[in-house]
Amino acid sequence: MKDILICFDLDGLYFTSESFQRFKETLAPDIEKEKRDFVLALSDEMKAFKLGNISEEEYRERVKKELGLSCSLEEIYTKLRDSYEVNPDVVQLANNLKDKGYKIGICSNNFVTRIRELDKKFHFLDDFDVHIFSYEVGAMKPDTKIFQVLIEKSWLSAEQIIYSDDDEKKLSWARNLWIQTFVFHDFDEFVQDVKNCWVKI
Repeated sequence: MKDILICFDLDGLYFTSESFQRFKETLAPDIEKEKRDFVLALSDEMKAFKLGNISEEEYRERVKKELGLSCSLEEIYTKLRDSYEVNPDVVQLANNLKDKGYKIGICSNNFVTRIRELDKKFHFLDDFDVHIFSYEVGAMKPDTKIFQVLIEKSWLSAEQIIYSDDDEKKLSWARNLWIQTFVFHDFDEFVQDVKNCWVKI
């Protein structure tokens, strides 16, 4: 296996950018977008959930209270799975890179529900050599800690890691650690950025 890890985020890259938006709309269709987006993506409760500081049940109760929902956890799981789709180009690229002997990885601010339920549907975790999630680490990008764990779990130096995210703000501390980084804008540019890091695709 080549001593390079090609790593990227999940939402907006491995999974389509429309997937999470579709889930939010399906879960709370009658709630105005600004409130729905805040509760389900930007609130302190979601941050605590992504850091692993509150349980699924605690987060669901807070969401139910804020949005007036009555659905069960299993109904939420179903809506989540049904809303998501992978970016087939990125999936194929990841498979090709692995076939060529490169390590591939995920580093994501995420919550346990989403990872578990999407793995049930797509069985994607076994395809990656390294996966780092904020709820396991107790830190979120761009916090240095999550990238330090990425380096440790990869068994490589920072300079041997290539990381892409669709949010430039989440790359700052990775750069400070000397991880090679670039922002994901579209697939063709992503491929070229990977090639520019001396990766043969």
